Amino acid sequence: MPSFVGGGWPAKPASHHTTEDPAGAAKPPPHPTDAHEQISFDISPGIICVMSNTPKEQADPVALVESWRPYFIAAYERDLRNAQRQSFDDYWRWVTSFLLVGGSGYPGWLEQTTSAVARIRDQSARQRLSERSWEVGKRIAAEWSKDSACRKIYSNPFQGRPNLLDWGRTIQRAARGEQGDGGALERALNSINADMDVALGR
Repeated sequence: MPSFVGGGWPAKPASHHTTEDPAGAAKPPPHPTDAHEQISFDISPGIICVMSNTPKEQADPVALVESWRPYFIAAYERDLRNAQRQSFDDYWRWVTSFLLVGGSGYPGWLEQTTSAVARIRDQSARQRLSERSWEVGKRIAAEWSKDSACRKIYSNPFQGRPNLLDWGRTIQRAARGEQGDGGALERALNSINADMDVALGR
């Protein structure tokens, strides 16, 4: 997710209807938000994204997200109310924006959390928490990417809780406080997942 702190996600209007440019070419609509706030998921620029030599950590991010498409198809189809308001193509556009693209100069969730994981010294812990961050990111994307009338995860506190802004700060604090064993990041991811359990009624 881009940086969740200080400006990053595109504003989300009340609907996802495609708009047209002056030449008539269809272009993606902005992602709906109630308050039209832009937020970002800010991890310190000093944290360098470093991958270990394990095959999974070397996975191409675009190919990795594409391999998750069946997960998101299933998530989309489970919410019939949202499917009536939003096409899968529009939903998928916001999934990939969250995971890969980011906004306002900040990278997406995968690159941001990879930067945090890079501070972990133990290779097995890095691999485990990389995969854990993927699962948490998939879960966030599956809900946040819905039409604003249907989603239970928000972009910022002005819209409601839980939200990307607070979670971004949680990841940022974990990255700063990481001692190299992965404990800080693991606690942050567990906290975010617990917030989602409450929001989704699980």
